[in-house]
Formats: sequence, structure tokens, C-alpha cells
Amino acid sequence: MKSKLAMIIYILFAIASFFFGVHMFKMGDTLRGILFMVAVACWGMCIYNNSGTARRQKQRIAHSGQSAMTSKKSKNKSKSR
Repeated sequence: MKSKLAMIIYILFAIASFFFGVHMFKMGDTLRGILFMVAVACWGMCIYNNSGTARRQKQRIAHSGQSAMTSKKSKNKSKSR
């Protein structure tokens, strides 16, 4: 749940920063436009890191579940012998 909420917030701020940056460029304030575009890049890195963390957690959970199943199977095989 935390990850989804954080992802939504990151995406909203990235979109808002992008539009503010475009607006600043149109107004002729180049420095602020560049700073807002840098902010978009930073929000993009937050999105990338958040999605990578969620993916690694899912893989870790799936891997631990598989290793538990294989250990149960090996225990059952050794008991039946």
C-alpha cells in the first residue's frame, strides 16, 4: 500500500513539475524552467527506485516461497525412504 501511494505522489509531482517547467519556459524564465526540469528528472528517479524496490520485494517473496516448498518436498522424500 505504501509503495502504491508513494508512486502516485511521485507521478503527480513529476507531471506538475513538468508543466510548471514548460510554463516557465513560455514566460521567458529559463533558469526556473531548467530547475523544474531537473525536478522532473529527480521525480523520475524516485519513480524508478520505487518500482525497482517493489519488484525486488516481490521476487524475494516468491523465491522464499519456492525454497520453502522445495525444502518441504525434500523432507517428505527423505521420510518416505
